[in-house]
Amino acid sequence: MLASKYAFSALLVDVVSLIALWLATAVVGAIDSIPVFPKVMEVVGLSFTIWFSTRYLLFKENREELFAEIEEIKQKVIG
Repeated sequence: MLASKYAFSALLVDVVSLIALWLATAVVGAIDSIPVFPKVMEVVGLSFTIWFSTRYLLFKENREELFAEIEEIKQKVIG
């Protein structure tokens, strides 16, 4: 009886995951069909990459600040 309960739960998770994947694919396809949007997103991504690189990776003090923030987040997650 217990095994069938877990099997049903696993099947339900699989079905919901497939539906979510299908919906995500449909949304991305709809957004991709907008002519200007993909290029705008490329510019946004490139801009963020440049900002992040100059903000955190260029100078040693900034890298140390980034590492400190990462350690702080790790401690919050781990406990």
